[in-house]
Amino acid sequence: MYSPTRNSTLTHTLSNVSRHRHVMRSHPSHDGGRTQVTRLSSTPELLAVARETVAQINTLNGWRPVNGLCMAWPPAAVVTENASHTLDMMSTALRASILPNFAPEIGSGCLAEQAGAVQAINDLLLQSYDGVLAFFPAGWDATSTGGQGTWSAPADGAGLLAGFTTLRARGAFLVSANWTAVEGGGGGVADGAEVLSEAGSNCSFVWTVGVGPPVVVREPGGNHVPLLGPGEPSPLGPIYTFATAIGGRYTLWRGKG
Repeated sequence: MYSPTRNSTLTHTLSNVSRHRHVMRSHPSHDGGRTQVTRLSSTPELLAVARETVAQINTLNGWRPVNGLCMAWPPAAVVTENASHTLDMMSTALRASILPNFAPEIGSGCLAEQAGAVQAINDLLLQSYDGVLAFFPAGWDATSTGGQGTWSAPADGAGLLAGFTTLRARGAFLVSANWTAVEGGGGGVADGAEVLSEAGSNCSFVWTVGVGPPVVVREPGGNHVPLLGPGEPSPLGPIYTFATAIGGRYTLWRGKG
C-alpha cells in the first residue's frame, strides 16, 4: 500500500509537486534496431522487450541513475505489470539516496529534474496516453471477472490500498479514484471513479470491474448516462465511452450483470 506511514520518505519528497499534473510522456524501447513508443496497450511482444530493457537497466543503476530518478522511474511505471514491486523498488532507491533535506543525492543529475519522477507515481495510478482512461493500470488482469490486480492488500483484506484525487488526463478530464482491497486479500478493485469534464468531450475508459458494462451517472442527482455502444476489446480490457458536458461531474460504478 502506498501510504504516508509506509513510504514517508517518498511522500515528503514528492508530495509538493502539483497533484493536478498528469503530463503526457512516452518512453521508447529498442526492438531490432527500431525505436517504438511502448505502453501497456502495446503488443505483448513489444511489452516483453520494454520490460526486459527496463529490468536490465534498473538492475545496473539500482533504480537511481546518475542523471536522475526521472530517467529510471517513468519508463518502468508505464510498462510494469506489478505496481507493488515497482513502487517498492522506487522507494528503496529513494531511501538509499535521500539527504537530510529530503533531496535525493544523484551524482551529476539536476535536482529540479527529480520532479519528473512524480510522473511514475501518476502512471501507476492513472494512464491516458491513448485518450483512454486506465485506472490503476499496472497489474490489471483483463481476463479476471473481479478485476483483481497486483497492488498489495492488507493481511485482513480490508481497507484502501491506493487512491488519487483530480489527476489530469487527456481530453481535459480531472479524475479521482480509489483502489480498495477485496475480502480475503490478494488484490483489489477500482470502483466509484469520478470524472470532471472541463471541455465536454467524449470520455473513454477501460473497465474490468464487476459483471457486464459499468454504470455511469451524472452528479449531483445520479441521473443515468448511457454508454455509446458496447465495450470495445483492448489489451487492458473492454473500453467504454460516454458523452460529457462542459463542467459535468460523473461517477463510474461497477455493473451488476
